Amino acid sequence: MSAALRLWWSLARRQGPDRLTTGLAVVAFSAVTWALLTTLGGVRAFVDRAAGSADDDADFYVVLAMTAAALILVPLVTLGGAAARLAVARRNARLAALRLAGATTGQVTGMALADALVQAVAGALAGAALYGATLPLVALLQFQGRAFAVGELWV
Repeated sequence: MSAALRLWWSLARRQGPDRLTTGLAVVAFSAVTWALLTTLGGVRAFVDRAAGSADDDADFYVVLAMTAAALILVPLVTLGGAAARLAVARRNARLAALRLAGATTGQVTGMALADALVQAVAGALAGAALYGATLPLVALLQFQGRAFAVGELWV
């Protein structure tokens, strides 16, 4: 393990007051992942239902689902960007101190990327787990006179 990676791991474990900021970034990434997977599952369910139906209402539901997905895209992108920027100020102060202590630009860049990557991956995994846990609840919703099957909503 390189010295920069060991130093990053040591600093990541001893965050102190930065833990709240890190936790909020992970929660934001989780929310984005959960909402994205839930929305994509819903759109897929309506598209699959319309493919097997001669009813004109089925196509209208697809249009509505696509519209809802397009409308939720902007808030999801905004929340994802906010999550990525959330810990930047604290991280910048910590990395500036490392730079003053003699860390190279490459080492500092690597540590910043590792911080962001760990937060994003942890949030995505938590969001995917939340999606799987809430899928049976979403399947209780009824559209077109029947409830969704979990298989219809699975992405």
